[in-house]
Amino acid sequence: MVEALAQNTNEYSFQERGTSVNTTAKEIEKMLGMYLKMGLVQMAGTRMYWETETRYSPVADVMPRNRFQSLLTSLHFVNNMTVSETEKKDKLWKLRLWLDSFREKCLQVVPEEHNSVDEMMIPFKGKFSSIKQYMRGKPNPWGFKVWVRTGISGMMCDFDVYQGSVNGIRAKSELGLSGEVVMKLASTLPEGQNYKLLLLYCDVLTVSVLETLLLYVLTVSVLETLLLYCDVLTVSVLKTLLLYCDVLTVSVLS
Repeated sequence: MVEALAQNTNEYSFQERGTSVNTTAKEIEKMLGMYLKMGLVQMAGTRMYWETETRYSPVADVMPRNRFQSLLTSLHFVNNMTVSETEKKDKLWKLRLWLDSFREKCLQVVPEEHNSVDEMMIPFKGKFSSIKQYMRGKPNPWGFKVWVRTGISGMMCDFDVYQGSVNGIRAKSELGLSGEVVMKLASTLPEGQNYKLLLLYCDVLTVSVLETLLLYVLTVSVLETLLLYCDVLTVSVLKTLLLYCDVLTVSVLS
């Protein structure tokens, strides 16, 4: 994948400016590593990592600032000239190959017994706004919304990026948008192996369909009630269940 990223970056820079940045897979790996370090040690602006007063050696010593910015400007994950108009209807077509590859790796992780399906936000305030969402009450309200299935450890095992009205999910369904997403993420759990699934704000129909696939389906509503096999339990019963039974661990994603 990194080899393809280097090639697409070279081709895009040539298409845009008439000259190639002539990068390599090894250089791209360095740039990605620099980005990870920038995420750990955040500064107000990219240039600050190279400036004298705020210089950060783990980044500045890897690559000159101008070279880093040149690569960043030309960075491309796909060759625009080879993408059809049909493929471009996918709002994430420029990242689709990488997202699919990453999802395949996530699905190779052995699932934990207890799973949770919920939404999370990837913080972002940039100009790429076609799928950017605002969710009031979240620690990071601006960003990309992603539906995820995780284990109690917090390890993400499956995901689906929300794209609005065009996201590969049927527009009209008895289960609705959230129900369809839950079914999609639950479908990658092996059947008949005693997996438990926690759902937030899920209707009875979705639960009944899921029960044909999974042994335990546990649902928490806005009113803090629990649907266990479609029977409503009080909060006190829920607390008792959590205290004395290793059936459910709630993991709320930000």
